[in-house]
Amino acid sequence: MTNSPLQRRRRIWSLVISAVALIGFATVAFSAYRSYRVAPPVPQTVYDVSGMKLFNAEDIEAGERILRENGLISGRSILGLPQFSCPDPIAFYLPKLAAGLGEKLARPKGVPFAQLSEDDRLSIEQMMPQTMRVNTYDALNDRIVFLPFHTEPLLTESKEIWRAFFSDPANSPSGAPAFVSDPEKLGQVADYLAWLAWASITDRPDASYSYTDNYPACTLVGNDPVDFTGLWLGLSIFSVLFVIGIVGFFKAGR
Repeated sequence: MTNSPLQRRRRIWSLVISAVALIGFATVAFSAYRSYRVAPPVPQTVYDVSGMKLFNAEDIEAGERILRENGLISGRSILGLPQFSCPDPIAFYLPKLAAGLGEKLARPKGVPFAQLSEDDRLSIEQMMPQTMRVNTYDALNDRIVFLPFHTEPLLTESKEIWRAFFSDPANSPSGAPAFVSDPEKLGQVADYLAWLAWASITDRPDASYSYTDNYPACTLVGNDPVDFTGLWLGLSIFSVLFVIGIVGFFKAGR
């Protein structure tokens, strides 16, 4: 029995829709593979430059779990990053890290960073990403070494920074989380966020963007948008040409 023109058109468009869906799933799968291929390492131990142990993998995992239990992490994005149900604490923290390093680099000039000449400020701002983006993960020994600009705030003020941040009702969807009054839990949250900040600004091996694809954006630490436009444009053009080719093939065979 010969198929009617309407049946043939339906079959063609069914194949076209299936092809588009397949390409869409393949694109998502590729994106996930690219993101997880060099995921942020969760080290067995984190040390400072003197060899003092700061925290370990269990502290990182506990810190993330505490935030989840308090309703502050709701899931993960396609990049494998935590989806915060509060204002992003890393976006809040990175400028503080940059400001601390800026003050330290300004000390030889004898004045605070804000009082430097424009040329000196620009010079320091250009140096900051070079210092902050160095990858200090030792894969052989499964450890990360925190440079001083990470270590100093972690040891001196991070607990108070996060106590104030999460005690602010604007930063907590369910009021003040219980962990802010527990020093041990607050310390584990501080450790987790310090590790996540490290991953956010540390360049991946053999790449010029961080483990989080330079998210969140912060120009002072070199987290400028990553240009994957060429990749997605290429995939889009391929998808369109592929679908046009399928339609043309079936029309030619009518």
